[in-house]
Amino acid sequence: YNCLIRDNYAPARGGGINESVAYNSTITGNTVLLHGSDNVDWSTLCNCIIWNGNDSVPFQPNIYTYSCSLYSGAGTGNITSNPQFVGAADFRLQAVSPCIDIGLNDSWMTDPSDIRSKDLDGNERIAPEGGIVDMGAYEYGSVPSYSTSSCSLSSISSLSSSLSSSLSSVSSSSLSSLSSLSSLSSSS
Repeated sequence: YNCLIRDNYAPARGGGINESVAYNSTITGNTVLLHGSDNVDWSTLCNCIIWNGNDSVPFQPNIYTYSCSLYSGAGTGNITSNPQFVGAADFRLQAVSPCIDIGLNDSWMTDPSDIRSKDLDGNERIAPEGGIVDMGAYEYGSVPSYSTSSCSLSSISSLSSSLSSSLSSVSSSSLSSLSSLSSLSSSS
């Protein structure tokens, strides 16, 4: 669920996944040497984007439901259009993506206690404005929900100096405590 599977290699059958089940995932940039699809082979996919732009034909058939792939063809809700990723290494969706608000909703997607209800960036799987899940690992407009505050080299050096000082004072006081204990035990 909600995975980005990219840039993998397999000698045969499914460079991304083989004989697997995937939901709301983006599978791209994978390669295989022989006998199979670069991205997916003999797998079941729902609300997924499987895209290299030149993916090879699967060796064993896949089952696609509400997914975007050159080979999704027959099946409910599938499309074969370019998903329109934001960039070559950013697999979020552009505003013009045909994968927005076209997936298959499921009850776990709106359950806040279910970790699968979040996209790969940690945002709601079903955006309130559309009410329909997007295909792929990211909801349209998704941004990382974690803090990306910057850390400068000087702040790291300062922190390192503080820690060193703290450890030195702990070590000094520990040594003097040990010396006191040692002198107590020798006098008994």
